Amino acid sequence: MKVLRILLGFIVSQAVGAPLEISGLNATAVTDVNMNLSAAEFRCHNDAYPNNIITFNFARVLDNVQSFPDRETPGRSGYPHEFKNIQGIVWDFNTWRCSRSGYKPLLEMPVFPDGHLYPWDERRDSPNGQNPGPARAIYAAPGGTIEFCGLIAHVSGNQGYLEKCDVV
Repeated sequence: MKVLRILLGFIVSQAVGAPLEISGLNATAVTDVNMNLSAAEFRCHNDAYPNNIITFNFARVLDNVQSFPDRETPGRSGYPHEFKNIQGIVWDFNTWRCSRSGYKPLLEMPVFPDGHLYPWDERRDSPNGQNPGPARAIYAAPGGTIEFCGLIAHVSGNQGYLEKCDVV
């Protein structure tokens, strides 16, 4: 059974009303530790979208991540594949596992604002093949446990520079 560590931390904090104790959580990004998880969002900059922003429901992203393969071998789509983090992005969640000195490799998978799952085990050039879009969830998968690092997006269309998305 796959475990998604970040989600467990949110559920526990909601149940007991205690502050989130997820290692490395950026407290300034989450101003109310008892926030309604279903209302939290990721906001990503991308000049191809209205107002240059793509918005993702936080809980929907975590549901997607929980469905991701917990293996390093890419499916027929080429995903998941290693995210090398050459830009040195500092993650808000599971910071040790997701840092440069933590578990390797980090993996990336496409995510979509409407929450549909990317068909990671279908060829992209097949009739049903899908464009991966601009956003990627980054995670580690040590020993079958999925550890969510954060969300990134291309800032211009579906290619080029990647930037970490904000939690609001």
